Amino acid sequence: MKQTKEEGGSVGKEEKKTLLVMKKQDKLLYLCFHLLLNLAEDVNIERKMKKRKIVPYLVLMLDRSDEELLVLACMFLKKLSIFKENVADMLENDVVPRLVKFIASENDNLLGVVLRLLLNLSFDTEALDALVDQGIIPRLISLLSRNRFKEFVLRLLYQLSCTDRGKSVFALTEHVGLIGDNVLQSTQRRVPLELVALAINLTDMERSALSMAQEHRLPRFLQRAMHTGDPLLMKVVRNMSQHHQLTEQLTEFVYDLAQMCTQVDNPELLVECLGVLGNCVDERISWAKIAEDLDMVSFLHKHLVPGFSEDDIVLEIIVILGTLCLDADVGEVLGNERLMGAFVEIVMEKQDDADILLQSIYTLLRLLMIERTRDIVLVSYGEKVVPFLVSHFFHRDPKIRDYADKALDFVMEYDETWAEQIREKKISSPQRSVVECCRGRRRRDARRRVLLRRRD
Repeated sequence: MKQTKEEGGSVGKEEKKTLLVMKKQDKLLYLCFHLLLNLAEDVNIERKMKKRKIVPYLVLMLDRSDEELLVLACMFLKKLSIFKENVADMLENDVVPRLVKFIASENDNLLGVVLRLLLNLSFDTEALDALVDQGIIPRLISLLSRNRFKEFVLRLLYQLSCTDRGKSVFALTEHVGLIGDNVLQSTQRRVPLELVALAINLTDMERSALSMAQEHRLPRFLQRAMHTGDPLLMKVVRNMSQHHQLTEQLTEFVYDLAQMCTQVDNPELLVECLGVLGNCVDERISWAKIAEDLDMVSFLHKHLVPGFSEDDIVLEIIVILGTLCLDADVGEVLGNERLMGAFVEIVMEKQDDADILLQSIYTLLRLLMIERTRDIVLVSYGEKVVPFLVSHFFHRDPKIRDYADKALDFVMEYDETWAEQIREKKISSPQRSVVECCRGRRRRDARRRVLLRRRD
């Protein structure tokens, strides 16, 4: 049925009346909540407001259309979001979907307070999951071009990148390269903390790292990190270098990177540089020439002296030593009595560290595969090395067991003196373990019997 002119006119009047009433309501609500916000400066009054269920009322205000009221409601919620119980109330009342819709707002004041509120909420795991579900990541990335909000957008993106779900969503977006462009375009000597931290989290996942490496970004990251000495940017490069598809892009910089390692004084930068170098496992690299030209034997020996370097640097030095062994010609360079002695001593001292232990046994395996270093290790330090390998032959970590087994096989193949002893220990070790286990069980049973008698 068609409406008559009179009916259409009456509907128009009703709409105008409704809009007028809503505007008056918005003004009244604005005044009331503004007064309450001022009163909430007193913590005791704020607690009373919490008991009176103010949070659900504020969340409902997000459905209104008056921008001044929306800004005020978000400011009030931001103040309340400092307390965990208030955050729970907000999430229970579906605050996240109501806030996400304002990401596209053209009102800078509203957008600014919404981003600050979302940042406060992002410290809650449930809120983070809700933000990911609402598809906020692509929307936030699109805001990076607006410098006024860039700091808060980066902080929020970083929070989202700390969860596995968030990382997986980042990997599926087409905007990861934009994060890399922002890193390269930074005018500060060191990349801003929020931006580089986000890049570190993203490059830990292979798909995101591959996306960020497009357009020749990885070599430019490395060149900038080497020029500025930024350890966190070098961490980004290190994360990317752990993905085999990207390692080849760094091959041409290996010599310069190794030279930088021998000269840098900053331990934070050194550990990242060593990490990148240790990931360059391309067998075409002439490690023997690099080690000889840069006198890496002295450098490695210095950091292997017990007590000279922190454990994280020691671990990376051991990794580098194993990486150098990829070049069969490196034996003449590494065949140094002092270096091998320092390596063996540090291995004995640090074997309680699981990471150092695993890498040490792998490096020992690599050293035993090269004739020159194998002779020094077995002749000069066999009395320490072989029992060490045997003791970890039955380690609970399967990787450690596997490397220890392979290393002992090399010892038996090239040294008959040790071969028979190793066979005996391999056979007797499990038997000894069974005996010790039975003895331990008998001791526990005896203790239980004594306790039972005492109770009786």
